[in-house]
Amino acid sequence: MAPGNAAPPLRLDNTAALTHGVPPGFVGSALDNGRLGSAYHREGPNGRYHRPADTRGGGALGVYTRAQGTQQDGWQAQGYGVGSNPNNVQMVLSPNLLQNSNRWRASTTDNGGRVPGSRVADQAGLPAGNPLQRSPLWSRQSEASRNDNFNRTVNGPNPSHNNEQLHWQHIPLQGNLRGMVTTSQDSFDTVMRQPGALRSGLRLPGGPNGIQGLGYVNVGNERVPVVQTAPNSSQASALRHAGISDPEGKVR
Repeated sequence: MAPGNAAPPLRLDNTAALTHGVPPGFVGSALDNGRLGSAYHREGPNGRYHRPADTRGGGALGVYTRAQGTQQDGWQAQGYGVGSNPNNVQMVLSPNLLQNSNRWRASTTDNGGRVPGSRVADQAGLPAGNPLQRSPLWSRQSEASRNDNFNRTVNGPNPSHNNEQLHWQHIPLQGNLRGMVTTSQDSFDTVMRQPGALRSGLRLPGGPNGIQGLGYVNVGNERVPVVQTAPNSSQASALRHAGISDPEGKVR
């Protein structure tokens, strides 16, 4: 992390959750591996990094999350930006992981694969190929700038739809994954086919923002809720109805 002024404390009291969207077919491998992994984690130095975002130092080397503030109830259940569509599964993570690791960077918007704190000019002269050769770019953002960007993201009622936190290489699931949300019946059924998955026999909350499916999967020695909700519902509503968040809307 680059030197800078004293970093402001993270405003986790303003933070509801972090999310990362994946296709339903990827959920099983994430559970098997016990982590959300970067492209580099999967492909190594000789992988095919064909997306421009992968070649800029952040896309291939990091795992992104998006942060939702506690006042941002309009955040849609299917997410925003990369990883968001009605058929994907939103992996819902506790923001406490930010305090437990210093291996992340933050931006209030989408950087197109660049590491927050780095500039377009920083790419000049860097060799093509192995994304690991761009790892020094991860030191360009100061901790003060990182925390300030994050705190502005979760402040107030208006979501920063394409905000991102880039986590170096992987995010462990045990102790961090608190739930999954999807707006697709097929995607919910796919997740429920994981070994040890269990559908809830409880009567589900109704209404336009009610949940349409509820089950659980095993993550280590923890049982993590999986919820299917209406396509037009808010993430905050789904998390509350499924018991993933507390009464204040915080996922911990």
